[in-house]
Amino acid sequence: MHVTRHPQVAEMPGSPGCHVVLDAAHTADSAAALASTLRAAFREQPVALVLAMAGDKQHREVCEALQRCQPCAVVFTTVPIAGSHHRAAPPGTLAAQWQAAAMLS
Repeated sequence: MHVTRHPQVAEMPGSPGCHVVLDAAHTADSAAALASTLRAAFREQPVALVLAMAGDKQHREVCEALQRCQPCAVVFTTVPIAGSHHRAAPPGTLAAQWQAAAMLS
């Protein structure tokens, strides 16, 4: 893997045109900035998201902001926070909030 254009964008070897963007947006404002940046950087390319969040974040608001990049796919998952999954939002919760945000916007 090597970095191209931006320090947080990596190109996958053997997959021309496939990029991985890592971002830790955890507020609605930072998620909106990420969505805008993704659309600007990858105008005509499909964007897929992998989303995991802490349980105490504003899930619906972050989901609503991320929907602005019009992803072709979203994967909801969980990651350990401070070494444990206790603070992580369950993937089903994130999926439900994604759906709620889509219905309310």
